[in-house]
Amino acid sequence: MPDLRPAALSQALGLFDHDDDGNLFLGGNFGALKTSLAVNSKNSNSDINNHWAAHVSLRAAAHDIWNIAAIVERLEWMRNLAIQQELPESWRTYAKLDVSHIIYEFRSIFDHVACAAGSLSARPGTIPESFERLIKNREKHQAILGAMYDSLNRDFTWFYDLRVMRTAIVHRGSEPLVFCSPKDGLLFQVHGRNHENLIFVPEFMYNSNVVRFEPYAAYYFAEMLSFLEDFATAAMGQIEFPLPMTGVRNYCLGYQHLVRWMENLLERLIEAEI
Repeated sequence: MPDLRPAALSQALGLFDHDDDGNLFLGGNFGALKTSLAVNSKNSNSDINNHWAAHVSLRAAAHDIWNIAAIVERLEWMRNLAIQQELPESWRTYAKLDVSHIIYEFRSIFDHVACAAGSLSARPGTIPESFERLIKNREKHQAILGAMYDSLNRDFTWFYDLRVMRTAIVHRGSEPLVFCSPKDGLLFQVHGRNHENLIFVPEFMYNSNVVRFEPYAAYYFAEMLSFLEDFATAAMGQIEFPLPMTGVRNYCLGYQHLVRWMENLLERLIEAEI
């Protein structure tokens, strides 16, 4: 069970802003690193192939982040439609597919980051392409990771929570079950082989057995963005870019929901501390 960090939520929320037209976008150094690697890989130097490989990996991770936000937008659109047309059974059927998809996307992002870290390390080709193997053996690779090591030397309980969910769904026949009416929000649970609840975090729970998806997704999305930002900041600090890209923006309608969910969860955590 993760020890929920308000700092992760605050850092993630700080990466979002509105443009002059009022449209919400995701900024930060992760997008800047991805774009800088692409632009500067055209320069003829010994790192060109490795930098392009890192860009490809980070581009794939960025696409997965966008996919999560897009699925969230679809879930909210579908929930409102189900309320208007009184289709609770269809809502529950389709929503559980989207919850599974989001868990797949979360897990995929981290292996892309491991590949990028390997390409940007002092010895490309020696870093595990599995994120789990990388963080388990991070001390072994500390020297060649350089500044990136610090971003990997943290508590990844939240990552292992996501890994447990993906393993249960992909390899052990589990599936999210969605409960109640769409008017109640997205309420779900994933059961293990013995029908035990796999998710129990007090701050996420609707009752003792059922999870509210909004704070669940918000928290893991925040931890992910917090980590990616720290990783990208460290990586950019040890690369000399002739043309560093700043102010890179990523737009998706689903961000508005994720931001609202993160704000709501952060407010609850702060109130609980008072």
